[in-house]
Amino acid sequence: RARDILVSEEALFHFYDKRLPEHVYDRPTLGKHLRKKRSADALLRLQEKDILSRQVAGHELVDFPPEMHMGSHTFPLSYIFDPADDKDGVTVRIPFDLAQTLREEYFEWLVPGLLREKTTTLLKGLPKALRKQLVPLNTAVDRILDDIEPHKGSYYSALTRSIAKLFNVTLKKNDWPSQLPRHLMMRFILFDGAGNDIGNGRDLSQLTRQKQQTTALSSRNAGEHEQQIITTWEQLSTKQWAFSNLPDKIPLLTQKQEIGGYLYPAITPLFDQHAVTVRFCSRLAEAHDQTRTGLRFLYRLQFTKHYQSLKKMCATALSGPSSLWLLELFANRNEAVQALLDFAIDTLFANYQGTIPSEDEYASKIGKIRNDGFFIAGKTICDSVMALLRQRREVAEEIHRHERLAKQVKSYIPERYQEYRTLLEEILPPDFLDNLVFTELEDRQRYMKGLILRVTRAHADYQKDQKKARVLAPHVKKLQKFGEQKEMFSEECLARINEYRTMTHEFRISLFSPELKTRIAVSEKKLTQAWRKIEENC
Repeated sequence: RARDILVSEEALFHFYDKRLPEHVYDRPTLGKHLRKKRSADALLRLQEKDILSRQVAGHELVDFPPEMHMGSHTFPLSYIFDPADDKDGVTVRIPFDLAQTLREEYFEWLVPGLLREKTTTLLKGLPKALRKQLVPLNTAVDRILDDIEPHKGSYYSALTRSIAKLFNVTLKKNDWPSQLPRHLMMRFILFDGAGNDIGNGRDLSQLTRQKQQTTALSSRNAGEHEQQIITTWEQLSTKQWAFSNLPDKIPLLTQKQEIGGYLYPAITPLFDQHAVTVRFCSRLAEAHDQTRTGLRFLYRLQFTKHYQSLKKMCATALSGPSSLWLLELFANRNEAVQALLDFAIDTLFANYQGTIPSEDEYASKIGKIRNDGFFIAGKTICDSVMALLRQRREVAEEIHRHERLAKQVKSYIPERYQEYRTLLEEILPPDFLDNLVFTELEDRQRYMKGLILRVTRAHADYQKDQKKARVLAPHVKKLQKFGEQKEMFSEECLARINEYRTMTHEFRISLFSPELKTRIAVSEKKLTQAWRKIEENC
């Protein structure tokens, strides 16, 4: 796209004008001339030196690489300079199977050779009141590009942080221009298992939602050597850690010999053999889920007698009235008991991510639990869960009791008590055994204590309660709005929003039950600042 590399059209005209005689002026006369003088054909062919006004320096070529690396993946890049063509700019070619697992924000950085132009264009597109604080823009762009670290999170987030740091100017997401020239946005081509293109565009997430792969890849698409590796590992049956040299992934090739996806290893239970094996999954998330289940089984095989004792204890604990709510979430009591045991094992062995530990990590976890005692440590976890369930039952009964009292004194407002129940379910959701970690249970207990205090105090002075609720309401609405758009956010943004949700819970404690103390310092101002950061970066 540099204007000083190619010679002008006038220079090209003179090239042919020097080599063609006067009588050559159309296709027939050109053909006759070439047949008559065979050497003329070679003379009329442009060489690289004829079209370049200067040689392209090595560092310039480095700024337009032939491929892009993202984690352990490598994707080919192609370039077209044609502002009138939809293909103008940089195109990355991605297997459909991988597209849904990639972080789109990574592609915001384009390639180094276009980053300066993109940054300049974005700064020029800012509202005038903000843009004039960054002049001269060329100098601002130099300072910003020196400050930011490419491919670390979102480009827009890095840009926003750098401008705030260097110029003390705070930008929101909607301050950036909504439209950019095509060549300043990455273009994506998705291809299926056969290597056929199935879609292209500038919005990767929209593209993956709209398209459905027609040709799926399987182990048959692995090379001969890789297929032998798969067969060998899937014949494994072990009761101990035995995963040395297990590959992180196995590439799958399309019919055009492109890498179209991967198979990922997963530890899988063999319940009838009291052992585990390895299976290969085409999706990383599926492999993680399966490995988490497989590791639970492998860990319990090391403590068979203690596990059975803990199972009996959990079954007895779940026979009380406090566990009725939990039991209603499962098809039967056995499933509820198993969910509680799985939670205990995940807690004991920090089995949350579904990744295969190294042999040393595995041995360390087993050794620690042998020293601490599997049954005693597991019982402590189960007792904590049961205490949480008892507390939840008490809160639900307290809400119901005050609801009856309100009806008696003619102050009943249905929405008020529905709000309490909704909040109780948010504090301890039905899937808490799957999505909460043990260290979060203490906070949930405090939140439920705070809810009981609020219900009691609101019954005595509802106006005072509503005055406090109005302070909290804007933050609750923001979280509700987020819930409707959750799938649109990156992992980084999801982490920020979860942090904001925790801050909202703590702020609720400070408003309605301050004697319980907050775990973190929180205020309306801090909540506003936290949400501003979310708006800036997400």
